[in-house]
Amino acid sequence: MINENKIFLIFIFVIAYLQWGLFADFQHIPGPVFGGDLYRERGFVQHILNGEPYWQDPYFAGELEFYPPIGYVLAAKTVQMTGWDVETVLNYFPIPVFILTALSYYYLGQVFFNKTFALLLVGVVATFQLVIPKHTLGIAMAFSVLSLAFYAANLKVFSRKKQILSGLFLGLTGLTHYSAFLITAMILSIGALLEIAYRIKTEKKISVLSEFANKLVIIVIMGLAMASFFIYPLYVKYGLATPNQTQIYSLFNPYAHGIEWVIGQFWNTLFPDNILRWLFGAMAVLGIWACTVQRKKQEQRTALFWMIAVIIGTSHYVITIPLFRTSVVPPHLWAGMNIPFSLMIIFGLRTLTKTLELKTGKPQLTYLAGFAVLIILPLIYQQYTNYNADRWVQYGKTMDPSTQAFYDVGKWIMQNTGTNEVFLAHDESSFAINALTGRKLVMVRRTHASPYVDVDKRYADSFVMLYGTNKTKISELMKEYNVKYLYADRFMMDTPMATAAKYADYLRQHGVNFTVGKSRYDPASTDTPLYDVVAVQGMPQAILNLSTEVQQFAAGQQMYAMIYKFEQ
Repeated sequence: MINENKIFLIFIFVIAYLQWGLFADFQHIPGPVFGGDLYRERGFVQHILNGEPYWQDPYFAGELEFYPPIGYVLAAKTVQMTGWDVETVLNYFPIPVFILTALSYYYLGQVFFNKTFALLLVGVVATFQLVIPKHTLGIAMAFSVLSLAFYAANLKVFSRKKQILSGLFLGLTGLTHYSAFLITAMILSIGALLEIAYRIKTEKKISVLSEFANKLVIIVIMGLAMASFFIYPLYVKYGLATPNQTQIYSLFNPYAHGIEWVIGQFWNTLFPDNILRWLFGAMAVLGIWACTVQRKKQEQRTALFWMIAVIIGTSHYVITIPLFRTSVVPPHLWAGMNIPFSLMIIFGLRTLTKTLELKTGKPQLTYLAGFAVLIILPLIYQQYTNYNADRWVQYGKTMDPSTQAFYDVGKWIMQNTGTNEVFLAHDESSFAINALTGRKLVMVRRTHASPYVDVDKRYADSFVMLYGTNKTKISELMKEYNVKYLYADRFMMDTPMATAAKYADYLRQHGVNFTVGKSRYDPASTDTPLYDVVAVQGMPQAILNLSTEVQQFAAGQQMYAMIYKFEQ
C-alpha cells in the first residue's frame, strides 16, 4: 500500500533541491533592472525595509500603496528574521512559494479525488510552473486555491469551519494580489450562480437560493471585509478613479478583440504545440466529457462550473466595453483557467485508467504510475531546462559591467541619501533606482506606477524640470515635489519619454523642445493602443545650474551616470 503523504514530502524535497540548485548561481535578481517585475518587487520590499509604512506608495511620496502588501511584508519580515540580504531572500523565495502552492493543490485534490490523484494533481501543477518567480502572485494564487478548495469541501458537506477558512483565504488573496482576488471572486460567484441554476432546474425548489445564501454569506463577508483593509483607503483617497490606465497601456487591447480571443485561448490550452502538453489536453477533454456526463455528482459538477466560470468571466469585456468602455484585463482573469484545467486533466486520467483497469485487469495504479513516469516527469524536466535556459536566468548568473555600475549606484544612494529624499531621473532609471533602494521618485515607468496617480502630469512636470529653460518654474516644481537629487545617464540621451499631447502648450511655455506623434506607452508591447503624445529626449538643461554634481559612476572605462544634488 503506497503512502501518498510520504511520496508528497519526498516530491516537495526533490523539487526544492532542484530549485535551490537553479538559484545558487544567481549574482543578482534574474530580470531586467530597468523595468522587470521581479525588480519592482525588490523595490517594494526595500521600501518596507527602509522603515516606510507598508500602506505608502513605494514610488511616490504622499500617495497610497496600490498593490496589496502581504507578499512584500512577508519578504521583508523574512529578511529581518534571517539576516539575509533582500536579494538573497527574493532569489530563493520561489521555494517556499512552490511548497505553499503544492500544499494547496494537494488539499484541493483530496477534496475532489483521493490522495493518490491529489498527488498526481500536484505533479501536473509542477509541470506548468516549476518555478514561481513572482512571489506575490504565487502566494496569492495558493491562497486562491485554498479558498476554492474549502468552498468545494463545504458544498460536499456543510461546515461552518470550512466556510470560515474559505472566507479567510479569500480575504488573504485580496490582501496579496488583486488579479488572484478577482480570479477567485469570479470563479466563486459565477460557479455559484451556475450551481444555483442547475439545482433549481433539477430540484424544482426555490429554497436553493436560501440554502446557497447560507453557504456563501460568511465567505463573502469575510473575504470582502479583509480585502477592504486595502481597498477602502484607496476608495476614500481616490474614489478608485484610475487616470493612469496601466493595464490598457501595457497588456492587452480588448477593443481590438472579440469573443474569438477567449475561444482561441481555450483551444490553445487544450491543444498546444508540445506533444506531451497535447496529451494533457486530451486528458482534459476526456475529463470535461466525464464531468458533463456525471454532472449529478457534486465534484464533477463543481469542476465543470469552475471551468465555465473562467470562460464566461474572461469574456466579460465583450459586454462591458460597449456598455461602460472599460474591462478587467482578460489575460489576468484567464490565468484562473489553470485551476479547473488541472482538475479536468485528473478527471480524464481517472476515467481513462479506470477503463483500462476494467478492460485489461491490470491495477489502475500501474497506469497512473506509468503516466507519472512517462508524462509528468519529462514535463517537469522540460520546465527545469526551459527555466535554466531562459535569457533572464542566464543574465542573473552574470554581473556585466553596466549592471555592476548600477548596483554601485544603488549602494551609493543607500549609503548617502535619506529614505524620504526624492529623485528626478529618466523613467526607466527611476524604476531601477527604486528597485535597488526603495527611494521615492518624481516619475517612474507609467506601466508600473499607481493607476490612481496622474502620471501624465508628473511626466509633464518632470520634462519642464529636466529640459525647460524657465529656472523660476523649475525651482518651483522641485520644491513642490521635494526633489533632492537629479540622476542623469544614457537613458536621458538615448530613450525618449512621452506624455499626453494635452501638455504641449505647457511644455512649450517653459521652453521644452518636443516632437508630436503617436506612440504606445509601453515600448515592449505591440497589442496596445496608440496615443497622441509629446515626446522628449536629451540631457538636462537649466536644472544643472541649480544643482551640484556630487558623484560620478563608471562602467569599465566609460562614464555611466552622474548624480546632482539640489539645495533648496
